[in-house]
Amino acid sequence: MILAIVYGGYELVFDHRPKTVASAATDSGLQEYTAKIGSSIARNAPSSYDTCIVTRASKTWARNPFVLKVQPDDTKKTKDAGLAQFVYQGYIETPSRRMAVINNAEYKSGEQLVQKGFFVKLITPTTVTIINKRDRTKVTVPLSD
Repeated sequence: MILAIVYGGYELVFDHRPKTVASAATDSGLQEYTAKIGSSIARNAPSSYDTCIVTRASKTWARNPFVLKVQPDDTKKTKDAGLAQFVYQGYIETPSRRMAVINNAEYKSGEQLVQKGFFVKLITPTTVTIINKRDRTKVTVPLSD
């Protein structure tokens, strides 16, 4: 305890300013380093497309693209074996796969739909092709607004 009080008094009484050494070599090295980092940032700047995506994604969306806007009418059956009940709501693409949002559920190609007997054959950004397994009929459903 006494040692701490003596040290504190020593710090208060004596001037202990840090000594700075400025050298031209250090300054030029720093300038060279900052120039190197600046050019690296300029080379790796995001493209205008990436900037647009980030800007738009960070804004508040006017509507959620994955909320079912049009409810499928289950009572309305057609000669197309009930294909009128499918609503293609959204398209998701990653480097490894494409997915479609149909009636609030996500599907990839080849997957069976919740409605028995139907599966997804082909997914594009604007359409999805659904096949009836029983009679092998297929229909292309456009992306809904």
